Amino acid sequence: MPGCLFAADSYLTWWENGVFNVDWWNLRNGGDGSRTTNDDGTIGYQDEGIVSSGTSGEPALNTPFPPSYGLTLAAETGAPGDTLVSATSADPAVVAHAVRTASGGVNVLLINKDLYNSATISVDYSGFTPGGEAAVRQWSKGATGIGTATRSPTGGITVPAYSITLVRADGETAAPPGTEARTGALRGVGPGRCLDVADAADGTPATIRSCDGAVGQQWALTSTGALRVHGTRCLGVPEGAPAVPTPRSPPAPVPPPSGGRSAPTVSSSTRARGWCSTSSASARRTAPRSASGPGTGAPTRSGSGGEPLTASVGPAVSR
Repeated sequence: MPGCLFAADSYLTWWENGVFNVDWWNLRNGGDGSRTTNDDGTIGYQDEGIVSSGTSGEPALNTPFPPSYGLTLAAETGAPGDTLVSATSADPAVVAHAVRTASGGVNVLLINKDLYNSATISVDYSGFTPGGEAAVRQWSKGATGIGTATRSPTGGITVPAYSITLVRADGETAAPPGTEARTGALRGVGPGRCLDVADAADGTPATIRSCDGAVGQQWALTSTGALRVHGTRCLGVPEGAPAVPTPRSPPAPVPPPSGGRSAPTVSSSTRARGWCSTSSASARRTAPRSASGPGTGAPTRSGSGGEPLTASVGPAVSR
């Protein structure tokens, strides 16, 4: 039984120290027919192989022994082209190994050597941002296979007593250049003036007022060409409104709408002319084409340079 944990921990440790090829003693070693009881209560066949040879007293031919599961998880931790990275553990009973994959993800192998006690672990990444739930592969003492699940790649990871857990996290995916949303305030010609929408009701007029960082001044220019505010409202011109001629000189300040004049409004309707017509590729743009403010550039992947990547492991903290 210790062969499973020993196999995975030893192989990763050797690779981390420069060894590039490791061979197990024998695939099918064979035993003398005697049995022992391991510390965890499971049967030991005194074989030392990876799978059963089917000899007297052993399970059927090619039945996996614990080292088979350990070597499988060690192999799944990294592959040629991946990079071994630093990993530390604050729990003396839990050993950690980590690999940065060629595709940009990080795999963390957690080995709980405590024979009797499970642990709840949190994983902290430096130079890497997980991009969603992780695929988790796990074997524990007495199991006849490796389980698979999905969960958070950072906190609340339970590692059973005498077990191996592989957490495979993909990196945060950056949007292709030019497709990411740009967010911020739409500023007017005058100093300190911003386009503002008082509330999220359909038909609410857009007005120019002093910039104060209010929610109604936080606009997002999406990849589809929609200019949104209040989360789901988009800027457009009401149907039937007259076209606005292109001025030959800087326009005078626009007074609040009155009488029969039409002002841009926000709506969720796809019938409105202009920015609300996001369902059509030929929608006319009747609002400014850009939004200024934080987040206007394409996101960059954490850990792409500078600070080396590390993964640290410790007991989970209840919050």
